[in-house]
Amino acid sequence: MPAKTLELTLVNGSPENCGIQYGEAFGTNILKFYNQEVQSYENKYKSYTAQCWLYIQDAAPHSADFIVGISRSSKITTDRLVLLLLHEELFQISQQGHYHCTAFAAQSDSGLKNDVLVGQSWDWPKTAYRWPGLLKVNSTAYARTLTYHYPGLWAALGINEYGLALMWTDGFNAPILPKLGLPTYLLIAEILQKKTVAEAIEYLKRIKNAGSFIFLMGDAAGDYCVIEATPDKILTRRSRKPLSRANNFLLHPTNLKFIENSDYKNSLKRQRLMRELLLEQPLTQERCMQVLTQPPIIYGTEPGGMSIDCFLAVCKDRTLLACRGGKTPGPWQKITV
Repeated sequence: MPAKTLELTLVNGSPENCGIQYGEAFGTNILKFYNQEVQSYENKYKSYTAQCWLYIQDAAPHSADFIVGISRSSKITTDRLVLLLLHEELFQISQQGHYHCTAFAAQSDSGLKNDVLVGQSWDWPKTAYRWPGLLKVNSTAYARTLTYHYPGLWAALGINEYGLALMWTDGFNAPILPKLGLPTYLLIAEILQKKTVAEAIEYLKRIKNAGSFIFLMGDAAGDYCVIEATPDKILTRRSRKPLSRANNFLLHPTNLKFIENSDYKNSLKRQRLMRELLLEQPLTQERCMQVLTQPPIIYGTEPGGMSIDCFLAVCKDRTLLACRGGKTPGPWQKITV
């Protein structure tokens, strides 16, 4: 049985050397996770993967170096590593309508204007429970980061040394197919090289994103926002009240056709309940931790699904709190970048 806390791994040096260390530590698990999650797509999406790899090398050179480092030490080809990074996009192609994850960004009621909290439940199939951990990357080329990772997906969410934090969910309003661009999991790593929410938004406007997603971000200066993105359009909202999302777009035009087999009502219920709970009492770190670990915010209604882990980022402190999921959640861990 996996431990009730997440193991923390540290890598240092240039992006390529960080990738080498990551591949040395997780190479065997990367291949196993690859075989479990995306191996069946290898032949069908070989051309798409190759095109994305060319774009990654051009638009995200530090991440490309990290991938090359993983490949050197693990002996897993860059094509396979990129296909794994396209995990979210492949999921959207094959299983649109399966809902999971609920997230928020909000101003704390501590009295400090810059006290922003960003959190989420990470809800996936039970087969994912044994894989994740926490990763500190002390790179010589960009900001120090603390991320939640799965083997080969080294930045699934996180916070950096500047206090920029990112949590996210899927957006399943419509059957939007991915396009040539940066995979969502790699895009998260790139955004966590920025200093502020404003910088992150400007960056997203300049690059191509391969898939659809909903990002909730906050920074140490007190700014926070929600970003709803498809490969064709990015919409942003800032607010001084809590922002919450489950798995449905709220900013995009209503003429987007909802997927017939999606549980849209459940998604809206979780999104609204998250916001109501955050408004119900003074918003503190402790209150957020309570909200994140109570039904129906935590996910377990679909057969085979569960809340794998829950997270709370405290932007001004550059701190990430993590709690393992399951029927008996583990203790909260507190790690500073």
